[in-house]
Amino acid sequence: MTLIFGIVFFVLAKWGFPMITGSVEKRAQRIGESIKAAKEAEERLRNLAEEQSRMIEETRQEQSRILKEAAASRDNIVEQAKVQAREEASRILDQARTQIAAEKESALRDVRKEVALLSVSVAEKVLKKSQEWGGDTNMMYVVGATQGEMFKDIRKCAPTHFLLVPGVGAQGGSLQEVCKYGMTADCGLLVNSSRGIIYASQGEDFAEVAAQKAHELQQDMAAELERIER
Repeated sequence: MTLIFGIVFFVLAKWGFPMITGSVEKRAQRIGESIKAAKEAEERLRNLAEEQSRMIEETRQEQSRILKEAAASRDNIVEQAKVQAREEASRILDQARTQIAAEKESALRDVRKEVALLSVSVAEKVLKKSQEWGGDTNMMYVVGATQGEMFKDIRKCAPTHFLLVPGVGAQGGSLQEVCKYGMTADCGLLVNSSRGIIYASQGEDFAEVAAQKAHELQQDMAAELERIER
C-alpha cells in the first residue's frame, strides 16, 4: 500500500503537480490580466464620466452665457425701441405744437385784420363825425400803434390832424410802420412808449436800461424825421 502510494505520489510529483501548478499559474495570470483590464476599463470609464461631467458643465455655462447675452440683447433692443418711440413721439408732438402755434398765429392775424378793418370802418365814421365839431387846430386823435398799416386809412380821413400814438414797443407797435403810414412832411406824430422803457429790466439796473431804451427810441424817431424831411 505504501509502495502504491509512493508510486502515485511520484507520478503526481513528476507530471501531475507541474501540470496543476502551471494551470493554476496560467489561471492566476489570466485573472490578474482580467483584473488589470477591468481596472483600466474602470479608469477609462471614470475618465469618461469626468469628461462627460466637464462637458455638461461647460455646456451649462455656455447656455447660461448665451441666455444672458440674449437677455441683454433683448433688453437693449427694447430700450432702443423705447428711446426711438420717445424721440418719435417728441418729434411728432413738437411738430404738432409748431403747427398749432402757426395756425393760432395765422388765426390771430386774421382776427386782428378783421378787427382792424372793422375798427377802421368805425374810426372813419367817428373821424368824419368829429370833424363837424372842430378842425386840426383844436382837435387831435389817439390812434393805437399795433396796426401800423391802418394809419394809411386814418390819414385819408384826417390828413392834417396831429395824432397821439401809444403802443409802440412792448405792446407790439412798430415805430417804423407808424411813421411810414402816419407821419407826413406837414404833420407829425406824438409817439408814446412807456412799457417798453419802464419795464425794460426787472433788475437793479432798471434805471440804466430804461435810459438806454429811451435813447434808442429817440434815435429811431430822429431817423424817421430825417427820412421824412428828405
